[in-house]
Amino acid sequence: MPFISGIENASLTRPTRIPHRSHATRLPHAIGLAALIAGCASVQTRAPIDIHQAGWTSRQGQATWTPRGGDQPIAGELLLATGPANSVFVQFSKPPFDVAIARATGGSWQLEYPLQRKSLGGRASPPQNHIWFALARACANPTTSPEGWNMTRHEDGRWKLTSRRTGEKLEGFFNP
Repeated sequence: MPFISGIENASLTRPTRIPHRSHATRLPHAIGLAALIAGCASVQTRAPIDIHQAGWTSRQGQATWTPRGGDQPIAGELLLATGPANSVFVQFSKPPFDVAIARATGGSWQLEYPLQRKSLGGRASPPQNHIWFALARACANPTTSPEGWNMTRHEDGRWKLTSRRTGEKLEGFFNP
């Protein structure tokens, strides 16, 4: 028989047998697939918010956000809109990218960091430890700071919101 690619006495007509996978090796794959499907199903997209409807008030400005842990500050554009029944929409962007989007409507909330592909959400009131919701509370009640936060206002319209626990901060101004 001729020598073929280093294989002697190989039969070219016999099919190669593919090793059989046992149930033990299939189970982790099935569990992983089920977790992936369940994880995708649990991420809910909220209905779009139209901040131009009656009852909504919006403010636009510029801000610099320093994330938790003292990461590098990010300068960008800020939109804060408040609506009926304590509805809130906050968008922080560095055009053409959205950096953070926070919304609370109808007894639920959602927080997205699109560049990180991260999304959080829940029912009831938004958590107080996220700066975007703290900003909305601070602007709704200018005489006090939200719990766990320090809001400093300057005469020229600038403001600074700082977490007392993590050092995360947002400083900026809204256009007149």
